[in-house]
Amino acid sequence: MRKIRTIDDLLDSLASESQRRKQEMITLNFLLDSRRKHEVQVVCRSSVVLAYAHWEQFVHHAAQVYIGYVDSRRLSLDQLSLNFQVIGCQRLIQDVINYQSEFCYQSQLIEQLKLRSSETLTLEYDKMKQKSNLDAGSFQRICEILGLETNLWRDKYGFINDLYRTRCNIAHGELSSDSPQVEYAKEVLDFVIHGIDHFKTDIENAALNEDYLL
Repeated sequence: MRKIRTIDDLLDSLASESQRRKQEMITLNFLLDSRRKHEVQVVCRSSVVLAYAHWEQFVHHAAQVYIGYVDSRRLSLDQLSLNFQVIGCQRLIQDVINYQSEFCYQSQLIEQLKLRSSETLTLEYDKMKQKSNLDAGSFQRICEILGLETNLWRDKYGFINDLYRTRCNIAHGELSSDSPQVEYAKEVLDFVIHGIDHFKTDIENAALNEDYLL
């Protein structure tokens, strides 16, 4: 992945990534309408797995390029919003968690926060990402890391969890009589297409509005 140095780099990366992923889902939607009856079930199952993969990877990509963009601004800790201060101090925070009784790690964290807050720290998404799987809880955590508002997403959390479970069942080879039907596959594709657009807009607005600043 190329370095994201400017707001145009960020917008271009989000646009390119979303367009490629949405195009494949539009094609799957067309196949659901055009395939012969005995092939529909296979296309339904494939649509759910691929749509989930596009959703998961776009969210992680968008988070990574946004954090990369903020990192390129080379801002000091005391200039950053609270969520980005947490990202910047993640290594020290993790040291405190891992070595709770070690005073030296606790003091290093306090020193960074109080005495060295004018320093620039490296911001990395990989240090914050606990897992790739994207159920509602993981999505909520990513939004919190990025400082994004989640109120408009909350009514989708039940569907996000159901999509995650259904994808896991299919990916693990489960076959059942109540496998995804055309209506559900289309609902998944529609959710992911619009979800990618929604999350992309959230990231763009956060960057353009400089929500990463204190």
